[in-house]
Amino acid sequence: MLIKTKYEYKRPALVLVIFVCLFVIVLVVAARVRPVGRSPETLVKASQVSSVEPKTDDRLKGNQLQGTIRDQPALSGGPSSSLPLPTFVAPGFRAALESASSVRNGPIQAVTLTAVNRGSEKLELLDVLLLDFTPQGTVSRMEKRTLSLNVTPNTKQPLYFESGMPRDLGHLQMLSITGVTSEKKRQDVDLKALTKALALQQAHGVPAALSVAEKGKSEFSPSPCSSWFQLAHDVGGDNKSAVSGFTCNQSQQSFAVFLTAAK
Repeated sequence: MLIKTKYEYKRPALVLVIFVCLFVIVLVVAARVRPVGRSPETLVKASQVSSVEPKTDDRLKGNQLQGTIRDQPALSGGPSSSLPLPTFVAPGFRAALESASSVRNGPIQAVTLTAVNRGSEKLELLDVLLLDFTPQGTVSRMEKRTLSLNVTPNTKQPLYFESGMPRDLGHLQMLSITGVTSEKKRQDVDLKALTKALALQQAHGVPAALSVAEKGKSEFSPSPCSSWFQLAHDVGGDNKSAVSGFTCNQSQQSFAVFLTAAK
């Protein structure tokens, strides 16, 4: 007769407990493995969503930015656009201006014009003055240029020069002929009288009237920079403004003046 020990009686129960524990562990592991198996789909969807959302945000920001730009007025130095330039030519000149316009490209203003010979001699030089008027009709800037011509009577020639003069909102710019040199003659107007007459015209609507002086070509001598500088101060005094900038190139017969209103 065999006698079983207490250990032999407990072994089946121990095996059962171990089996149950292992089964529970397997269930727990399986529960954790199944979500990992589905994670690629979840990650793909997340990546797709994340790739769409930034584009949507960027597009919205772009629309908001474009709207802001469209609502802003065009400032000097903004996008390039051709603007017409009003012109003034005293009746006695042998030259006329058929058209004039400007296009701003960054800090440079490109001015184009077409000169017409209405005299009986070939024209060789054309002096022009670009004037900038404030909304009150006072002169804020001036720039004079001497342009080479080779135009026979009753014909015309396109011309071009670059200016550093800005075009501010509310300001008006005007191009005027100040001198004409032909084969034998030289014509010009007094620059101070010209700027004063045009300023009165802009501020009060008084039509500008100027007389053209004429002399032999050999009698004409270009005004030095000191005369132009004096002109700038005279114009500033008439406008109750001060000269804040001045450049002069006597060899090219060009000068530019910036005026600042007195406080």
